[in-house]
Amino acid sequence: MSEVREKLTGLSERITNLLGGDNRVANASIEGVYLPFWIFDALLKVNVTLWDESAKWGAQRSLQAGKTGYQQFNYPDGATGLAVPAFKSPDPKLALELGEFALVDMLPYEPKLLASHPAEIYEVDFDAASLEARSLVARQAREAAEAQYGDRNTRVSATAFPLQMTFQLALLPVWVITLFERDGDQRPALVHGQTGRVALGKARKSA
Repeated sequence: MSEVREKLTGLSERITNLLGGDNRVANASIEGVYLPFWIFDALLKVNVTLWDESAKWGAQRSLQAGKTGYQQFNYPDGATGLAVPAFKSPDPKLALELGEFALVDMLPYEPKLLASHPAEIYEVDFDAASLEARSLVARQAREAAEAQYGDRNTRVSATAFPLQMTFQLALLPVWVITLFERDGDQRPALVHGQTGRVALGKARKSA
């Protein structure tokens, strides 16, 4: 809970209290759960176009590919261990904020491994999860290209196309928390079972 408390002392939370809310936690429910995730590895092709913004527009318009001021190229890229939530509750978007899981020591499924904590059954099928995975890996590749090649004088356009994807279904450890605040609101939170990273949801009025 120390990581959750630290998250709740952030600037936005203090502002909420100053504006008349009281998001101090009165009580909390905590449950350790194995949540199902589709794990994807992907091979990508990234196409990149660079424009020299310092060049005049008229001159830049006449430049051909490969000459100064305008460049196009592509390169292979990949992503491994991308965890896409295979559940609908708790909030999958919140789960994506938890970051990566260490998968190197994963074990084959055995019921006895779930003796101490419950596990959810997957609700999101592979087809839906693969679309989400394609979107996520393409976005990550675009952001990486923009960070690597872009600067104040260079405009970057990058597109990423998955060429091949492999997948498996895994149960990963997450602490599922509901915070009951003094003003009557409830707030969901998830804690990464390996790293302790916290994903804090928005407060909502209790029913």
